[in-house]
Amino acid sequence: STGTVVATKGSGVVVVITGVNGKSWVGIQDSTGAQIFSGQIRVGSAQTFKDGQQLSVTIGNAGAVNLNVNGKDLGTPGNVGEVVHLSFGPTESNQG
Repeated sequence: STGTVVATKGSGVVVVITGVNGKSWVGIQDSTGAQIFSGQIRVGSAQTFKDGQQLSVTIGNAGAVNLNVNGKDLGTPGNVGEVVHLSFGPTESNQG
């Protein structure tokens, strides 16, 4: 048998970032390291990002946004004015 894993429906990672408290600069890199988003997310606006393997997220004002990853609400990733660097993969993978 081959060692190939066939990607099934629901594989990959989906990150939704919603502005909840002021505005924040957000940068997103996909699994290849390419910058796929760089800009402001304001209160009431939401951005959705998808990748088959991994998304790297930099948030300039962690208290200003709410994170939803693979359908799970993670809330705000930090405090107002705090810069956070996060990395998300598929729910199926074991991330410690």
